[in-house]
Amino acid sequence: MKETEQYKIKTIRLSRIKIAEEFSKAMPTPNKLKEKYTYYRKYHRFSSPIILNKHGMLTDGYCTYLIAKMFGIKKMNVMMKRNKCFKGNGE
Repeated sequence: MKETEQYKIKTIRLSRIKIAEEFSKAMPTPNKLKEKYTYYRKYHRFSSPIILNKHGMLTDGYCTYLIAKMFGIKKMNVMMKRNKCFKGNGE
């Protein structure tokens, strides 16, 4: 996981992550969860990051979030949208 212009790495408690209704209503397929679970067990890291907007709302990585909760992880690094304003060049 690497910081970019758009995202910073932040350590956050999983309990502080806000989950949008569309994620909690639409469970990932059992196959996808099993794949992510197996990857974590084998490599002791996640295959994809949790991505949050600047308000702490999950925008991607719901499977990673669920697997982290299954393993009892309390805090982890996430990619969080930077609170930057980009100014145009006046054109």
